[in-house]
Amino acid sequence: MKHTAIRLIEDEHRSLAAVLNAADHLVSKAISTGEVPDFTLLRAILYYLREYPERRHHRNEDRVLFARIKARTHEADAVIAELEAEHHRGEELLLGLSATLDNWEASASGAQAFTYVLSAFTRFYYAHMQKEETYILPVAELALSNEDWHEIHAAFESHKDPMFSKDTAEEFRSLFSRIIRLAAPSNGSGKSHD
Repeated sequence: MKHTAIRLIEDEHRSLAAVLNAADHLVSKAISTGEVPDFTLLRAILYYLREYPERRHHRNEDRVLFARIKARTHEADAVIAELEAEHHRGEELLLGLSATLDNWEASASGAQAFTYVLSAFTRFYYAHMQKEETYILPVAELALSNEDWHEIHAAFESHKDPMFSKDTAEEFRSLFSRIIRLAAPSNGSGKSHD
């Protein structure tokens, strides 16, 4: 049986994927139609990416999940080191994404650069999440104790992803409503990335 903490982590990954898909849809639509994108919504998406995955989700992975795994086994040490470095790299990529969005807003000629940087950022995050789900979480399932899982669950539950939390701050509820309402493809399905 899958630990509830694993389901929380996977739900947070699905939330991040939905936000990345929304950004991709907004940008693709703007590029294909030649229309000016909703820069406010794109900034809201970048705000989510900075405030939730970068500052909350990754912190819980580094300080609790990865720390507990390293305390129980050395089997995943190399992959955990890669993932921790990727957490730092994600912050750098997000800064680049913000800068290219500023350039696009200042000049329509910045659209292609933003598209390129967003695509690289999205591929990076999908590969990162896949590494966590296909390697780290299975190692964790085998190596961690019930006490470890309790600590991990408490950490992720205390900073639940706003996409799934019933008591999330109004700021995030409003942001997600807007992202889903304005950016979802008209047929209701998101584009998937491998």
